[in-house]
Amino acid sequence: MFTAVFHFAISRVINNIIKGNNMHRLNIVTKDQAKNATLAAHDFLKSYYNNLHNDSPYIKEIEKQLAQVKSYVEKRLLDKDLEKQFAVTLDIDDTAISHYPSFLVENFENSLAQIDQRIRKTDNPAIIPILDLYQWLNEHKIMVFFISYRISHKDNPEKDLYPSTLQNLQNAGYQITDISHIYLPTGQDTALKSDIFKTKVRKELHEKGYKIIANIGDQPSDLGDYAEVNILLPNKLYGPDSVLGWKPILNHMKNTESIQVSTSSVVQSDAEKLSKQGIFKPKENRDLATNALEVRFGKY
Repeated sequence: MFTAVFHFAISRVINNIIKGNNMHRLNIVTKDQAKNATLAAHDFLKSYYNNLHNDSPYIKEIEKQLAQVKSYVEKRLLDKDLEKQFAVTLDIDDTAISHYPSFLVENFENSLAQIDQRIRKTDNPAIIPILDLYQWLNEHKIMVFFISYRISHKDNPEKDLYPSTLQNLQNAGYQITDISHIYLPTGQDTALKSDIFKTKVRKELHEKGYKIIANIGDQPSDLGDYAEVNILLPNKLYGPDSVLGWKPILNHMKNTESIQVSTSSVVQSDAEKLSKQGIFKPKENRDLATNALEVRFGKY
């Protein structure tokens, strides 16, 4: 899933931090410290995604999850309800295809303009384990539907994004001939939240006689009802598991050398995630957010 929902949420949090509306203890953070924390996140992402190579931690993690999906599907095929056509639903952005190459080229920025540009591209690469699963599902006569909350922010939100979406999936290797298996919000659906829209589509498929045995996405809003199994893929670029919490804060410091940040804000959450992933080791008697600022890949 690739929307501006996270972008807006971060902006609201940052505005509250800057205005001093947060009731928790504040720390003074310098621009240099914020830069170091941002660089640490960038280095981690480059190592974690490793250009989407098969041996990258990112791909390995996905392969492990999809092995469980295949195992479950194989079991369901043994006791298949002949009155139902089995189906699997896939999110598109950073599920079927990856935007990591674009993030890398754009120095991990994630503005609305960049989001609009990415969803119009037709050369975003496939995430290979997902493409392999797609082909395996086709071999087993299981229908695959793509459900994405792609909405244009550049112009009219109802702008037709089907042609570029179909072209990108085809270029990435998905053997899809038309848009009949792609669902994007149009008309009144553009006013719905992502999770509501996607649940609505799965319900429609269910009412058409499809039994969705697995639903796969990279954001919590991709998951929900009308699916036997929901699989949440890793995404550390945007969304709740992003490690780029310092990035927008640094961008807000263009005209200032320091800023007050709350240790209970998105900054603290980001620091915790970096800590768990081995980016830095907290110093004794120092709060986690301050530690995060002073470290780059565990080197003080």
